[in-house]
Amino acid sequence: MEFASNHGAFGSGNFTDHSSLDVVPALIAGVVAAGLAVALRVRSHLADANGPSPDWLAASDKALGSGLGRLLPIAFALQIAALYSMETLEQIAVYGHDLGGALWLGAPLVYGLAAHAVACVAIVFALARGVGALAVASGQAAVVYSVLNVATLGHHIVASSSLYGGTYNAFVHTLPRFGIEVTLVDGSAPLNFRRAIKANTKAIFAETIGNPKIDVLDIEPVAAIAHAAKIPLIVDNTLATPSLLRPVEFGANVVVHSATKFIGGHGTSIG
Repeated sequence: MEFASNHGAFGSGNFTDHSSLDVVPALIAGVVAAGLAVALRVRSHLADANGPSPDWLAASDKALGSGLGRLLPIAFALQIAALYSMETLEQIAVYGHDLGGALWLGAPLVYGLAAHAVACVAIVFALARGVGALAVASGQAAVVYSVLNVATLGHHIVASSSLYGGTYNAFVHTLPRFGIEVTLVDGSAPLNFRRAIKANTKAIFAETIGNPKIDVLDIEPVAAIAHAAKIPLIVDNTLATPSLLRPVEFGANVVVHSATKFIGGHGTSIG
């Protein structure tokens, strides 16, 4: 997951300011309510289209008839699919609205935008205080996207050598295949970034807390160096999370998070 800031110069802040958390309960409630409404409406359409209800819904209907009230699961089953097959234009009109929008790929298909993905983007965006947010398939994808957004064939980036292994491999082995040169420097001394900048340098990249070295980046002076060269500072804030550190307040322009670590909590999700 990544988001961008329009900071042209480094800012100020501290790790203990949690005022951004004030908006989170309302955000979560709104997204969950919207997701539940969509799920119930879709479930109703499916029941009408497919005949008898599943056992749990039938039992719930029986309970309702006896005056006990309908039973609803507290969690809905996740469908491991991003595309749904539709048979008629009428179904596309209904499900296309509920699930995110209709596509036509030789056969009626509808793309479904999961409510939990929307909630994740909204919450991280609110915590991080950027100007926009984008959820992608993995943290590694976000890292590569953030670089390819500003660099292409013949360009150069400067990166701290204290990097997650996947990022190191991407910078040392993958990006050069695209014609992008990467210079790794010791990020503990901000001047090392300045010394490595070239005429074709398009960005500085570093992790706010290096993985696995656990060294802390001095964001403000590195951001100042990047801005003086008129290039963005891209940081991976996975280990700190936006709950503890908002890099945009210290001058970072693009911030990347991997949900696999502390945002996901248990290594059960990639994003």
